[in-house]
Amino acid sequence: MKNGLGVAVGSGLVLVGLAVAPATARAQLREVSRSSPIVATVGGVEAQYQGSYEVVTPVPPVPTFTVAGDAATFEFPYTRGHLRAVATADITSTTTRFQDLVAIFDADGAGQIPTPNVAGCATTFSATCRTVFTTVDAPDADGLARRPDRVFFNTANLGALKPLLAPTLADADVAVLMDRVLAGVPTGTGTYVPRLGGIDRSTMAIVEPSPFIPQIAGVDRPTMIYVGALDGMVHAICANVLGPCLAAGQELWAFIPRTQLGALPLNKQRIDGSIKVADAFDDFDLVDPAVVRQYHTVLTVQTGSGDPALPGREPSILAIDVSNPADPIVLWERSTPASPDTVDQGVGIGLAMGPARVGTQIRNLTFAQTNNGGSSAASGYYLGAIDTSTGELVWAYRHTYPAPRNPANLPVPDSGIPGGPAIFDVAQDGLVSNVAVSSLYGDLWMFESDGGTPFADDPIFRFSADFQPVGAAPTVYFDQSTARFNAVVVSGSYVDPVAATWVQSAVAHFAVGVVIDPAITNVPMDEVTSGDYGGDRAFVITLATGSTVTAQAVVAGNELFIVADKTDVNLATYGEVPDTGSIQRYALSDGAAKGSLVTISGGASSVDATATGVVHVGDGAGAMKVDVGTTGGGGAFDALGKAVERGDTDNNARLLWLNG
Repeated sequence: MKNGLGVAVGSGLVLVGLAVAPATARAQLREVSRSSPIVATVGGVEAQYQGSYEVVTPVPPVPTFTVAGDAATFEFPYTRGHLRAVATADITSTTTRFQDLVAIFDADGAGQIPTPNVAGCATTFSATCRTVFTTVDAPDADGLARRPDRVFFNTANLGALKPLLAPTLADADVAVLMDRVLAGVPTGTGTYVPRLGGIDRSTMAIVEPSPFIPQIAGVDRPTMIYVGALDGMVHAICANVLGPCLAAGQELWAFIPRTQLGALPLNKQRIDGSIKVADAFDDFDLVDPAVVRQYHTVLTVQTGSGDPALPGREPSILAIDVSNPADPIVLWERSTPASPDTVDQGVGIGLAMGPARVGTQIRNLTFAQTNNGGSSAASGYYLGAIDTSTGELVWAYRHTYPAPRNPANLPVPDSGIPGGPAIFDVAQDGLVSNVAVSSLYGDLWMFESDGGTPFADDPIFRFSADFQPVGAAPTVYFDQSTARFNAVVVSGSYVDPVAATWVQSAVAHFAVGVVIDPAITNVPMDEVTSGDYGGDRAFVITLATGSTVTAQAVVAGNELFIVADKTDVNLATYGEVPDTGSIQRYALSDGAAKGSLVTISGGASSVDATATGVVHVGDGAGAMKVDVGTTGGGGAFDALGKAVERGDTDNNARLLWLNG
């Protein structure tokens, strides 16, 4: 199973509005991506799986459906996109535009989304009728809706959907709106067809059959792709032909989170959170766990959008049981509470999942980091540990960013979104021991998996100056030469709905490696103090000026790969100029650069690096691959590190690299 960012450990956005051409005006169409590529072998074919979204200029108006007269002009989704599988053998060392790739399949291709019926499907979760569902159960005071009923998005459920979808429209207009959400792109002949929403920041999960999940009707379940899109839906897409999947690239179903429903008439819906999937051994029937504990495959995702102060449109975190892809069950939804704490759940994009010891119990936890959606206007971050089965909040850490180091500087903006948590297993016993998160203030924080704070309220590392935000999750690896776990943070930029304003690209930024268990007297470490803190700081790398880093660093073998971009990747113009990204190799042993910068298509997202040193890129305006052993002059790839994947309990492709 591959999903998340395909990096050593850890994850994985609300972004500016994107312009997509309606069917009637598609001049100067280009495709762009800010999601990480995933390289996986399905059916014996190694392929790069890549999402993208369409952008056109000039920017067309956003069609909305707020009054009856809008029925004639409403199109959906505003931003359309693609999900392609491309054989790695067909990807070259130079950038190929996404629309020019020779694809094994495109999930937006003709017939891949089944024909919908707004009145309801005779057979759901099949290739014969598009299945879209949601939930409508209101959350409790803590923001939790547990085991909400599955509600199909059809006119048979109009009465339940209308209060959340479009309460001011007449029933007949709501029915038209629902019909357009299911199929909203005009053909020019008076009919409408469905289109896949654009895939922007959401990195997909590719989920193969699990040895822990029984067969369905005597056959293995199909390999599935799960991804969030700019139509406000989580899409389940078939990667091979098996069971209910009659074609690779076929949409099996789409799920609209409750908090996205009110955005649909305004075409402001979007799911930017990356998908996480894990096999969890737990009580999923909410009865005696000693009797019915069993493995289930659970998908979790953050919406990556929403307004904590707007009821019904709050950012949310969701869990779906996808053990049987043709019978998904929503386990829970957590949204910002109606009466939030000073610092509380806000907008986030990254998650991590795994079993952990909490007190005397082993509990399956989903760890989520967000910006501050609480009652305080101050910026900060929220870190929550959620029971994967029940949605119960097990523990939370709430942090307000300090004042700028220089009083003349502006504070960290509250719109910035942190990169998400990284989890790891120090004892290598299959249980999560620690959680690491970075912050936009330039910190690296370490927690125990039960919420303990071994360093009190201090980060283990803090940059010495302002404008050194760490916008991606830390990258964690095990250094075999010292027998210690290390974490790498890279400063430079972050995800923001408008622009990354707490950034100065003209100043130097850094990549810093530190041990995850430093001496308490060294905390917090920084990048400028001389020496190495008695071995607790592994390296400090000064990055090239003129570029900033938003993506999570990648560890492969004994090497560190850092991706940067010369532009603000948050801007709507991102991808207009080709090849703005760069990748640089470093030795994990001492942080020394290996060769020169290599230009790549874009630097908004992480790359996927193979065990042989081939780096796959799908960013900006196109896709490419780089054989680092023959490109950039850095010499042969050092592949001596050994990868250990905890696939038996947490199928997140989180590799702990043993650095030799």
